[in-house]
Amino acid sequence: FSAISGEQLRGLEISIPPLKEQYRLVSKIEKLLSFLDAGTESLRKVQAQLKRYRQAVLKYAFEGKLTEEWRQTRKEPKGWGYVVLSDIAKVSVGHVGPVSKYYTAHEKGISMLSTANISDNGLVRLDEINYVNKEFSEKNKSKRIYPGDIIVARHGDSGSAARIPDGFKEAFCLNVVIVRPEGLVLPRFLEAVFRFRGKRDRLLTKKSGSVQSIVGTT
Repeated sequence: FSAISGEQLRGLEISIPPLKEQYRLVSKIEKLLSFLDAGTESLRKVQAQLKRYRQAVLKYAFEGKLTEEWRQTRKEPKGWGYVVLSDIAKVSVGHVGPVSKYYTAHEKGISMLSTANISDNGLVRLDEINYVNKEFSEKNKSKRIYPGDIIVARHGDSGSAARIPDGFKEAFCLNVVIVRPEGLVLPRFLEAVFRFRGKRDRLLTKKSGSVQSIVGTT
């Protein structure tokens, strides 16, 4: 198995602006990407071009260019700086190991998300959710996820990520890394960071083995 240690994930360097500019960046990113999402169905033949443009938008944002004109018209300090992920978020791992014996019917269960629920556009897919019973919930309280958490795939499409949406009910996660933003960073901004291919590639640069890429926390 290829592996990325937790120390590498926690030490991932991130360029972070002040909160006010994070709000502006997120607003612009979501506006631009919404146009792409709206046209995806009718533009399947140019899907590759859309993905390249999506990455270009994110690259432009994280280089500070997306709000550069706005900053030049004001006297506020630039305020950009570099931090490591562990400075702005709590990083932990979701449930790992057999879980099928805890599965139950939708009406009686609690959502269990996994790598399969991380979509290409950074959203949580709700069409393939399994459900676990109360016994699992009581035994694994530390594995709960909450709105604003970022879940990062540990295997398969390693490093892909999605943000748990506001209003999402109690849930757990399987075989993903949980990144919980704290203080200096907006969850939506950190989600955009993980969606940026350049940052994700840096996360996956140090690994060993050749069977499967694994993002870990230890």
